[in-house]
Amino acid sequence: MADRSSGPERGPLRELLLLRHGHAVPHGSVEPDFDRPLDERGKSDVAWMARWAIDAGVVPERVAASPARRARETAEGFCREAGLSPETIRWRERIYDAHVSGLLQVLAETPAEFRRVMLVGHNPGFEQLAGLLAHGDPYRVRLATAAAARIRMPEDWAELSPGDGEMIEVVRPPKR
Repeated sequence: MADRSSGPERGPLRELLLLRHGHAVPHGSVEPDFDRPLDERGKSDVAWMARWAIDAGVVPERVAASPARRARETAEGFCREAGLSPETIRWRERIYDAHVSGLLQVLAETPAEFRRVMLVGHNPGFEQLAGLLAHGDPYRVRLATAAAARIRMPEDWAELSPGDGEMIEVVRPPKR
């Protein structure tokens, strides 16, 4: 995305990518749930999403991810495919719980120099955050596994309110 000014005295707008983890092995096949890995479809979809981000020119500068295995594999696979260093990723336990307040706190802790940030994690929190930021309604966005919500954000990561963002698009890997 080209830098766009939000006004004569403000800098370029920011962009948030909310990437839901890829498709994982079924619930109950691995205990605890925290340790469920991606299945082959999940790995393929994550690689597709990374190639989409490259082609669309929206590769993030910073990634914050849940440390749950399926989210960890999603973040690491995305970064590897997109040519990002593993040091780009910051592991954030509160993303696993996926409550909107915790996700907003993760964003608030993002250093100001990062213009495009990606969170990798779980529903229902990701759908609720996307809906709240882009529409003021936490129930307006649906994210399938490996889908990403791309949201134009205001200047300050720490001062976010409902409706502050603008939904650019929701991208899903092709169905198989």
